[in-house]
Amino acid sequence: MTRRHLIAILCVSVASFVGFSGCTSPTLPLPPPNALSSAPVDGVITIEGNGAIAGAVIIGFNENTGSGRLTTASDAGEFTLQLMASEGDSVLVWQRTGAQSGEQTQIIVPASTDP
Repeated sequence: MTRRHLIAILCVSVASFVGFSGCTSPTLPLPPPNALSSAPVDGVITIEGNGAIAGAVIIGFNENTGSGRLTTASDAGEFTLQLMASEGDSVLVWQRTGAQSGEQTQIIVPASTDP
């Protein structure tokens, strides 16, 4: 092989390595979905939201009781889930796709507006 061939092979090898190493860069965190909670009815709240990634698993976790529920976001990124909770409980909501979990949104369960 000539020196010119060796340089060409080296350049292709370096270009390939640089191209493949770009795939190992860290990914951005998933944004939290938009979520609102209803006031508790018989100890159950309904959390509705949007802005999730289509097909993402949506997790609702009541920090006060240590219990949670999950559902899947629609193709439009909308979701609804029901969870045991009381007025004033702190509920975390986030989305997950594959092995990547998103940022959490905290919801404080509102009081009932019924007299």
